Formats: sequence, structure tokens, C-alpha cells
Amino acid sequence: MMLPTTPAPHPSSRQLLSGNLIFERARAGLSQSGLAEAAGLSRQTISEIERGATNPSLEIIDRIAAALQISIDRLFARHQSGLVDDEELARRRASGREETVSAFEALDAMEEAAGRPRRFSNAGRPRVGR
Repeated sequence: MMLPTTPAPHPSSRQLLSGNLIFERARAGLSQSGLAEAAGLSRQTISEIERGATNPSLEIIDRIAAALQISIDRLFARHQSGLVDDEELARRRASGREETVSAFEALDAMEEAAGRPRRFSNAGRPRVGR
């Protein structure tokens, strides 16, 4: 007897746009403010899109894609998840900067999207008891 399988849930367009925008902004090395200025939008608009809190119009998406110098389809691309094998690592290494982003840039973009600037020191943090 074959049991019915449930298809893997597809992320919504809003989720895809949110994650891909954060990645593409980090790849471009832009802050939310920098992207907003380049696209002629407010930083709040970029923040809301990255948080998935709004449904942007096609005009806004066009402006963002143009500012990032990418095609709109990259903002809605569905990426494979899971482990990366040696062949994929070699392909990424050979692909160059345009298909990758450093972990620090991605972390900065995610923290900015969440409204939490990344800290580089322990200043202001409570001391841990010994």
C-alpha cells in the first residue's frame, strides 16, 4: 500500500522576495539606506519588504531590481536547500563574486533587516560570572 505524500511547502512570493532581497543587497554591498536611495524609495519601504510586511507593487520591484542591476526573476528565484557536495563547492568557487556573498555581508544584511545592528565588541554587554 502506498501512502499519500504531502508535497514540500512552497515559500510564498513574499518570503522569496524577502530572502532574495536581503541576499542580493548584501551581494551588492548596500545598506538598506543605500539601496533605498539608488531605487528612489524610502529605507522603510526596503525594510518592510525584507521583513515580508508589505506587498510591493511591480513598479517598486522594478526599481529595486534596476538599482541592484539584476533581473526581477532573481528576486523570486527558489533556491535548493540541503547539503552542498564537493562538486557544488567547486562550481561556486569557480563562479566568481556575482553568485556569492560573504557570510559577514549576509549576516549584516539579515541583522539590518531585523532592525538589529551587528555588534563588533563586547562594550555594553553584561559580564559573564566566573
